[in-house]
Amino acid sequence: MVFLKKYKWEIIVFLIALSARLFLLCINLHANHNAIIPTIKGDDGYFEMSNDFLNGHGIAAELGGKFVPSPLRPPAYPVFMASLLFLFHSYFVTILGQMLLGSFIPVLGLLIARELFSERFPQWQNIALWTGIFLALEPLGILLSDIFYTETFFTFFFLFSVLYFFRYFKVQSYKNILMSSVLLAVATLAKPTVQYVPIFASLFILFHWRRNLSKKICLQAAAFALLFLVILTPWLYRNYRQFGVVGMSAQVDYNLYVYLVPSVLAVEKGTDFQTELNGYVRNHESDPGMITLSNGAYYKDQAVSVLKQHPEALIKLCLISLFTFFTHDGMLVVIQHAGYPINVGLLSKPALMMLIHSPGKFFIIIKNLVFSPYVLVGVFRLLWILAFLLGIVTLVDSIRNKWCSPQIVSAVFLLAYFALTTMINGLGVNERFRVPVNAFIISFALCGFVLLKDKVSKKFS
Repeated sequence: MVFLKKYKWEIIVFLIALSARLFLLCINLHANHNAIIPTIKGDDGYFEMSNDFLNGHGIAAELGGKFVPSPLRPPAYPVFMASLLFLFHSYFVTILGQMLLGSFIPVLGLLIARELFSERFPQWQNIALWTGIFLALEPLGILLSDIFYTETFFTFFFLFSVLYFFRYFKVQSYKNILMSSVLLAVATLAKPTVQYVPIFASLFILFHWRRNLSKKICLQAAAFALLFLVILTPWLYRNYRQFGVVGMSAQVDYNLYVYLVPSVLAVEKGTDFQTELNGYVRNHESDPGMITLSNGAYYKDQAVSVLKQHPEALIKLCLISLFTFFTHDGMLVVIQHAGYPINVGLLSKPALMMLIHSPGKFFIIIKNLVFSPYVLVGVFRLLWILAFLLGIVTLVDSIRNKWCSPQIVSAVFLLAYFALTTMINGLGVNERFRVPVNAFIISFALCGFVLLKDKVSKKFS
């Protein structure tokens, strides 16, 4: 009873999240005639990789009928899936294990919101609670828990790491800093996006205590980075043995060549991504499936040489990517998985580009979708735009009134880090890239709402 009373809000948020995920899974199962594999199988190859791992092929990719070491996918998520399959011999239990992780993500969001705003606002419980509830009911987060995509696994460990990192600024214990490092390393072994974060985190620790720097703080900052590197070492060694290069993944080189270059060309010529991808790859007589750590530098150089020729288009694309990162809603894919197909040809360009280049066509499409389930796309798009604007209010107020804590600085840095690293995906940027930092965006937005409400109340009181 003491436990239930102490953690009642966390338990409530967890149960709401789990119920929502089970409910959507039932809807998606019905749309797929109760076939479990088509319902939960993603298109990123992790479903196949987990089976290949169980069959003794390691972390591999199938190429030309043969299994070769995967140059793109790190091991943590396929091993997680394969372990559950090995233990329970059930895809339903495997996806249920992922759903449990996904149901803890809103709880982590609640706890992070407390760390961000508990000192500034006495009513922090409301901000934290509503952050958790929003994350528990956010449609894309629910869907990603129900499909074999890496976002749920990655986000769980990433936010867990952030929580310990935030708490380290209150209690400078080895437990907090080392737990943050371990959890971040696991997240990196699922998705290498954050592989450079420990460098910035260690430097920020030293910078924050620069006026009262002690031997203990220096050792903890070093331990954070060193332990992270030690955990990654086996995978780095594997890549060195297989490809002759020390690195986490060839994903950066792959994305530069396969996503960013065709996207820049599409913006330059006013065409679509697929057209430029086919044309660019065919003209260079290259196979993007052959990009590895061994030859990644060659493809990166090829991509950079093209990007240098189109600086204006690159700048436009970066602005489009930033706008997409913070405002994309994800409702389209949720509705599609629920059994409402749509002609994807209508969406060959991002909505912003279509509005700029073909406003007549854009409004015709909107008119046709208003009286359909796809109206939810517009509703949630507006909500995310509003969340972004309210978050700006929080940031400006924290700077102006000097209550910008190290936790808030860290959260803003991580938002910027994910937004900037996402640009490399060009027109491939979608709502999935923002999922790991949704907890920051929502908590900042709710704080901005509280700030505006208080200002309005004072003005009319």
